[in-house]
Amino acid sequence: MAKNYLPFDDEYFDKIVEDAFSPEAEVHVFSDRYKQRKERLMRKNNKRNYKKPVFSKKSIFAMVAAAAVVVAVPTSVYAGSRIYNAYMTEPAKYQRDITIDVGENPSMEIKALNVGWVPEDMKMHSGAEHTSLMKYGADTDDMRGISVLFWKIPTGDDVFQESIKSAVTSDSYTDSNGNNVILIGHGQDLHEKHDEAWVAFKDTPYAAQVYIMGDVSDEERDKILENLSLESWDTEVAMDWSENQRSEEPVEYYEVVTKVDTSSIKLANIGEPITSVEEIQEKGTYSVEATINDIRIQNNFDGITTDSFNNSADYSEYTNPDGTVKDNIRTWYRYGDGVNTLDEKAYEETLAQSVVVVDVTYKNTGDIDWDECICSSMVRIDDDGNILDYTQGSEDMDYNDSMHDLKVDDMMFSISTDYAMSKNHLEPFKAGDTVNVQMAFLVNTEDLPDLYLMLQPTGVDISEEIGRGTAFVDLSFLADKNK
Repeated sequence: MAKNYLPFDDEYFDKIVEDAFSPEAEVHVFSDRYKQRKERLMRKNNKRNYKKPVFSKKSIFAMVAAAAVVVAVPTSVYAGSRIYNAYMTEPAKYQRDITIDVGENPSMEIKALNVGWVPEDMKMHSGAEHTSLMKYGADTDDMRGISVLFWKIPTGDDVFQESIKSAVTSDSYTDSNGNNVILIGHGQDLHEKHDEAWVAFKDTPYAAQVYIMGDVSDEERDKILENLSLESWDTEVAMDWSENQRSEEPVEYYEVVTKVDTSSIKLANIGEPITSVEEIQEKGTYSVEATINDIRIQNNFDGITTDSFNNSADYSEYTNPDGTVKDNIRTWYRYGDGVNTLDEKAYEETLAQSVVVVDVTYKNTGDIDWDECICSSMVRIDDDGNILDYTQGSEDMDYNDSMHDLKVDDMMFSISTDYAMSKNHLEPFKAGDTVNVQMAFLVNTEDLPDLYLMLQPTGVDISEEIGRGTAFVDLSFLADKNK
């Protein structure tokens, strides 16, 4: 694999220098649009650019949220003829800047991305071939996988630039297909190690962004990248990398604490049927009735043998030698700026854990089959009506939980039922059918006095339904049982 570390192809370099310093070169006048964008970016640069997501087994194939600043630079700063050019620079210890200039005459033929090779143990987990997002993972190891994003980058008077922070290692080269490849390694205590790669397809407005997670060897990574190619396609499938694609405000990964009127919360009791709002469809009416049969607390995983998708699961890694649930070790990190400093460990705290098991009977009381989401979650609401978010960090610090894999989105870590399921959905939930479902949640023991179960017969979102009839179960009684 031939590698070329110069940002420009050799045959063009002399011409670029000659044109740039020519006495006939025009003085560029920046557009108002460029000036406005520059002002916004300068203001943004004085704030925190982003809060960092915590990678976990359940979120490892999730699309990595934007942590970069996109700048449109008028390409006429390069006087003379523009050529295709893609390269990386290192303006600071932990910052890497990627530039892709498609030149004056890129091929505008519509293309789709072909992922030509992945390791044999990986299969597509979501997305579809020749689309803008494809995710592959190994069934035997949910820490091992890749996410491939397909971008259409700016053309015309704009040059694509992205600043990537918290880069520990980096490399750039030209592969055997003539494409420019940029590799950036991320790895520190707050985040699980992962690589980010960009493949810029020469003389086209297309680029692939690849996140390589977990135990993927360098040889496998290089072969994945080498076998990415473009195919002629009828319709545009690439995501448009535009100003609207990236927010002008810092990206927030955590919900703010919300205050609610506790008198507006509909409380449900064990054994009391809860009926959702009827959904009137073209073929009939769907409604579901949910009845909580039992709620109990335990300090072990006895009787829990499935994951949140009703698949077989082993919880021995979360268990002490005596069979009890391990404590959650919360490690706090102080943010680095991602440019000259990385995040650093500040301190740890130990949080005792409890398992809350909920048995629910669902009944399709409508006259059509339906896709019913099992989407219940735990919510903390204090005496003043404040909804307290488990994952609320601070402006300068964030944390990582050792038991995070079982606490994602405050939802259940286990669903158990004999009914047909697709992930965490009863699908299809046939008209007139009744199904029993067991759900298990891992919670901080100290949170029990403020804990509510939000039962969602229709999978609604709390921010929309907090005062509109969604049923909540006050779980404070479990605190007394736990004593």
